[in-house]
Amino acid sequence: MATLSNPAPNPAGSEQSIDIMSGGIQAASFRIFDIAGRLVLEEGVHLSKGQNTVVWTEFTDTLLPSGNYFISVTAEDGSTLTTRSALIR
Repeated sequence: MATLSNPAPNPAGSEQSIDIMSGGIQAASFRIFDIAGRLVLEEGVHLSKGQNTVVWTEFTDTLLPSGNYFISVTAEDGSTLTTRSALIR
């Protein structure tokens, strides 16, 4: 895994897109943590070589409060990338 884009839009009120650049085909774990470090979402994703886009619609599917969240992607090769996201209700 090479890069993780900043979420767009940020802040968000409904959904966000996150681009992940991968050096090859691999499985990854997509996790969202609240500001206190509690895991609020975890999903497995499959990355292909090149740009991969993950759309997080949990903003509208759950009752997460407004605030800051951390988006973390860990690839099967052990590399982890993290970025910050804001939710406004």
